[in-house]
Amino acid sequence: MTDIHPHGLNHGWRWLAQILNMEPLSDVTATLLFDFLEVCGNALMKQYQVQFWKMLILIKEDYFPRIEAITSSGQMGSFIRLKQFLEKCLQHKDIPVPKGFLTSSFWRS
Repeated sequence: MTDIHPHGLNHGWRWLAQILNMEPLSDVTATLLFDFLEVCGNALMKQYQVQFWKMLILIKEDYFPRIEAITSSGQMGSFIRLKQFLEKCLQHKDIPVPKGFLTSSFWRS
């Protein structure tokens, strides 16, 4: 029997919802969202399916303008990275497995 991870996907889902309910901080929020979605997005996509895609559309349509409004032109790097990543994921209807992801077969070898 495999142990259930003490910080399962439900914690990630709750964290994402809490971030989106806060006012964004210049540079910080875009960086956090990008890193989180790059690492956990694939697993969240598989677990939450339609609800996850609704959340990404909410980020794109409602949260991006709020981040952009408080971000100065010299701090746009993290915002642009997040925006490009999210637009690509929405376009392809997929979030790639994170770089360096180890499959369960790795642990059995």
